[in-house]
Amino acid sequence: MIEKFIKVNVKNKERLLEYIDFCQSNNQDEGEEHHILPKDLFPEYKNLNENPWNKSTLSIINHIKAHILLCEAVDEKSMFYARNMMIFTRNHETLSEADFSEIEKIKIESRKMQSKLMKENNPMQNEETKAIALAGRKKYFENGGKAPMQDKKHSEETKAKMSKAHKGKVVADKSKSNLKGYVLRYGELEGTKKYKEDNIKKSVTLETQIAKYGLVEGIEKWEEIIKRKSESAKGEKNSFFGKTHSEETRKHLSERAKNRVKMECPHCGKEATPGMAKRWHFDNCKLKG
Repeated sequence: MIEKFIKVNVKNKERLLEYIDFCQSNNQDEGEEHHILPKDLFPEYKNLNENPWNKSTLSIINHIKAHILLCEAVDEKSMFYARNMMIFTRNHETLSEADFSEIEKIKIESRKMQSKLMKENNPMQNEETKAIALAGRKKYFENGGKAPMQDKKHSEETKAKMSKAHKGKVVADKSKSNLKGYVLRYGELEGTKKYKEDNIKKSVTLETQIAKYGLVEGIEKWEEIIKRKSESAKGEKNSFFGKTHSEETRKHLSERAKNRVKMECPHCGKEATPGMAKRWHFDNCKLKG
């Protein structure tokens, strides 16, 4: 039978021999029909009544394993899709506890493999492709191009449809901490507000570290965090490394700085921007009585 695979891209002959032996040795009276020569690659052997030698009756778990072995043996996209269909879209409720547990492990490994393949084959990971895409996008906007919803608004009818589509949706626990989860539960305005309020409580500050670990250990933890942040932004790791602001940007930043609103501290009389004023003046002013 192996000689018939000559017409397809075999990437692992040993795995192919293992696949054929697995199908033949695990053949049983009852179970699911499996085409040893897959019908997508060998349509001429699709009819199992005419080609009974191509049929293997397997249990659900062995049927899945057969597709995994076949996918590892041949380099054909259709086999990869068939393997994923067997693993992720099948109803596995009828499996024994041991088989179900094994399928869950297979799913985890499959997701890891898919993630790796997507990263390796993602064209946007290629620097040349990134540069071409960026240049095309830049040219589009320079020539007057606009983002899809730029200068546009959803009609009331569209808003109503969007609202109806989201009503009654149950948000998974793992998504409830995401902004999207907040918006689905409370609406856009209220959800965004609550998301910000709740995440302020989760923010990592010197105060939260001291509250969590005590004074001495909290300060040590905070210093470690600051050091890690500093190291992650040094040299080539810095997103602005090797770049400079254009004259236009510098002028814009200068104008913004000049027009910044300032607040006067009632204790020392000094003026400062809101952020600095809040940090060093008012209730924190050293001249406060």
